[in-house]
Amino acid sequence: MPARVVVIGSSNTDLSVRVPVLPSPGQTRIGRDFSRSPGGKGANQAVAARRAGAQVAFIAAVGNDPEGASAIEGFRREGIDTRQIKVVPDIASGVALIVVDDKGRNLIAVAPGANAKLEPDDFLDLPDQLFNPESIILISLEIPPLSAFAAATRGDLTRSLVVVNAAPPIDDSIMLSIISKTDILILNDGEAAEIFELIPGDTSRHVVATIETARFESPKIRSSRIAASALLTLGPSTVVVTLGADGCLFAEKDQPIEHIPAFQVHAVDSVGAGDAFCGAFVAALSDGLDRRASTLRASAAAAISVTRAGARSSPSSAEIDDFLASAKSMNH
Repeated sequence: MPARVVVIGSSNTDLSVRVPVLPSPGQTRIGRDFSRSPGGKGANQAVAARRAGAQVAFIAAVGNDPEGASAIEGFRREGIDTRQIKVVPDIASGVALIVVDDKGRNLIAVAPGANAKLEPDDFLDLPDQLFNPESIILISLEIPPLSAFAAATRGDLTRSLVVVNAAPPIDDSIMLSIISKTDILILNDGEAAEIFELIPGDTSRHVVATIETARFESPKIRSSRIAASALLTLGPSTVVVTLGADGCLFAEKDQPIEHIPAFQVHAVDSVGAGDAFCGAFVAALSDGLDRRASTLRASAAAAISVTRAGARSSPSSAEIDDFLASAKSMNH
């Protein structure tokens, strides 16, 4: 029987504007299209995991408002278990303001709203069927840091497989505490660089001195390789660093770090690509794939997602199968 996936994170309404070029600080850009759509890292990952074939329960907090009600109804339509979503009175549901340019790059600002009311104590009363050795727990960080730590701690204590998407990174010691409870850490190269700066100097200097990097690799890949090695010393047994169009790094303890190239596609919108990656990754794990195979499948899901507009553009399991089959046939 496939493992249950429990996704813990934010639920937002995304307000998006498309512009030819992203604005610089203090600059105004005249945009074209405006859209309102469901979003939030946790919500996007829950939907991505469900579409990729996993049995998904979502733990989040929304306001007692039309946006919150609409979000819950949308999760139910996707087939997600919504029984543990907390509805908070007298506070608005979360909102994200997104600007996307013609190259698919984006700027995002988030007003957490009810997401800030998902509290550490909420994880004490959750049923044991969600936290057990047969569960895969996926946590992202658009919720209060202590709540993310409480979720990771309960997952660790119950021998669940704890997967943390360190996005956005938290700039204090709680970030390192969360990572210490993590089995698999997924983050992008910028996030890896930020967290690397939090690692005690003796550890980071030792990693820099000992890791071998390929001379032909770009500075981004070399620095991400060093960060991945350092992050493995903090507790995770696997670290995956996503590199956008450069693919990703797959790092496991006591193994050489592998650079997995990206699938070549025409990017339309990169919003939600990381969430599509994370959701497809845990779905593949729940179906019995190993971690490297899950990474390859997640890369395919992310590649498909960037060819579509919107934060919730994650593909179905069948679409991922077809994409991988097509990519394999092109390489032969």
